[in-house]
Amino acid sequence: MSINKVAKELSQNEKKVLLTLKKLKGKGSPEDILEEGDFKQTVEVMNASSWLQSKKLVSIHEHIKTVYSLGKEGKKFVTKGFPERKVLKLLSKHDGKIYLSQLSKNTNLEKKDVPIAIGWLKRKGWADIKKDSKGTFLKITEKGKKFLKTEDEDEKTIHFLSKNPNVEVNEKKLKWLKSRKNVIKEKSRVTCDIELTDKGQEIIKSGVETTAEISQITSEFITSMDWKRIKIRPYDIDAFAPSVFGGKQHPVQYLIRKIRQIFLEMGFEEI
Repeated sequence: MSINKVAKELSQNEKKVLLTLKKLKGKGSPEDILEEGDFKQTVEVMNASSWLQSKKLVSIHEHIKTVYSLGKEGKKFVTKGFPERKVLKLLSKHDGKIYLSQLSKNTNLEKKDVPIAIGWLKRKGWADIKKDSKGTFLKITEKGKKFLKTEDEDEKTIHFLSKNPNVEVNEKKLKWLKSRKNVIKEKSRVTCDIELTDKGQEIIKSGVETTAEISQITSEFITSMDWKRIKIRPYDIDAFAPSVFGGKQHPVQYLIRKIRQIFLEMGFEEI
């Protein structure tokens, strides 16, 4: 099939996908094409791309990606803060030192969150656990003093996910968040990249333009004489079409024939 014939038979959406891919330097996701092109829904992009792939003008490469969003605890941390952050602030108010017996009295932490906060303070290097004659206490470290004024990676990540759910995130940033229950949710999503082929590039170079045209002729279209001013898109008689199967025998007639056959095989005669 000639390049000119293929170009003439392209639909408006197929042309728009090709021209948008040209803007995207030959490759893009359906979301990229939707945003950059003149489309209302992703389904328009995918339908047009499927037809273009059947015509060998684009290739579609599917792949699976893991996306992340916040779980129940993660959403709570966004509004109320991490338990270790609350204790760190408390340490700064007590000259960097507080006895464990004072923790639950001086913070709004639930009893179950106190050991969690202590564990994460130690793990992140924000505080050390020490003892003296009065008992066991937490002492802020130099690293803890530094993070009094700035967010750590965990806090930055949950705030990012609260504004951008279901996105890809660097695994290194999720290392600790994944070890905390119900903070991060992950799911696999099938996505794809749509890429221009050499034939697609050739079609674009031949001069693809989006102009007003009609693909379905109606009686109103003919009587209104619109066919004189609006371009009619040529039909591709070689395009793939699903097989159409004719009518089937009525179930009652099928049963009658089946019963008749059984009686005839038993030796009866039909009169």
